[in-house]
Amino acid sequence: MPTLALGHDMRLCADAYLPGFWARDRRDHFLLRPDVEWPLSFDPMVWPSIFDSPDEVRVPGLKDWWPERPPTIVAEPAEKRYDAFMDLWPSLEEMLAVFRKRAKPGACGVPIAVEMVGDVTPESDIAPWPDFDTEVPVQSRPDDWVFLGYDICDFGWISGLSNCGGSGEEMRRLRAAWQDRLNAFGLFESRADAAAYRAASDQRVAEHAPFRIFALYRAPRAERR
Repeated sequence: MPTLALGHDMRLCADAYLPGFWARDRRDHFLLRPDVEWPLSFDPMVWPSIFDSPDEVRVPGLKDWWPERPPTIVAEPAEKRYDAFMDLWPSLEEMLAVFRKRAKPGACGVPIAVEMVGDVTPESDIAPWPDFDTEVPVQSRPDDWVFLGYDICDFGWISGLSNCGGSGEEMRRLRAAWQDRLNAFGLFESRADAAAYRAASDQRVAEHAPFRIFALYRAPRAERR
């Protein structure tokens, strides 16, 4: 399958948010592997970003249900020099420069790279296709970055793996079928498993279809201020 590099983001380190954010009842409702210590995802409601938009476009109403959220860096779309697609930075260096200049003391972020797998062009069967300028050059991730796994998300960047929960019985069936295929971060290691789960999710939560597959990578070390 082809891949398309979409850009970079910086997500919060585990010690900045994890205990209160992923309480037991939320794990039981959303996660296929509730035992995963640190659930990772392209979905910023699963793995929060250190960057935010001035009008909370990234996650509307976030302050209402997560009042203890750590301080973020407000980044204007123009500052990122791209078309505000998924709030990703095309330039890794520019993203790191903004973090190092504007993050508050004690802030910690994990630089990540996101790639879309499979149907990656506006001419494909993806619908609806957001306004994404494929002419904007995206910096390639460094060779020493670590592959985290494959996520399944809709075009609201909602994860079918960790943000489309179900009833107790439904989640028991899903876990029996899929949890042994997930890695220590709650992501798929195999593209074939990711593709199969994507197809199943298109049927299970049709209101979010079509889901697509995203590959996540992280820098070897976190950035700290």
